[in-house]
Amino acid sequence: MILVMLYLAVLAAGLWPETAVGRALRRLMVDLPRAMLAWLTPGKILLILGLALIAAALIAIARADVTAFVAQGLPEGIGWLVTFDVATYLDVIALAWLLAATVRLRAMARAVRALATRMVQAVALRRSAARSRRTRPARKPTPKASDDDGGWAWAYGREACA
Repeated sequence: MILVMLYLAVLAAGLWPETAVGRALRRLMVDLPRAMLAWLTPGKILLILGLALIAAALIAIARADVTAFVAQGLPEGIGWLVTFDVATYLDVIALAWLLAATVRLRAMARAVRALATRMVQAVALRRSAARSRRTRPARKPTPKASDDDGGWAWAYGREACA
């Protein structure tokens, strides 16, 4: 009985699409399933088929035990397949965020490097200014002693005698 009603609904949607009932049936039986299945890609279909084949192989190998095990894990498996898309979007968002942070980090590293260079130059400038203030003015040479032998000056070299 339900199958006959389904056939009649499909027939009404196909033969009279301009009527209110035809539009409602088309929206319910064509547009809504198309929108719900739009997320399926060939890769996802292959993944679902691969998981189904693995489950069928496990069931064929260990009959009752694996059947109960697969039935228990089925909701989590479907949840995992649904979140597969969300994880991909989150990965793309995280990648974009990390790239933006890398650009900011490079700019920050350049700014820190420039600040460190300026600080080193400022310290070097202060040290050179302090050295120039610390140096004593050159002494005027003392007049030569009156005796010709130079005393002990020979022990210090000729520079001391001049």
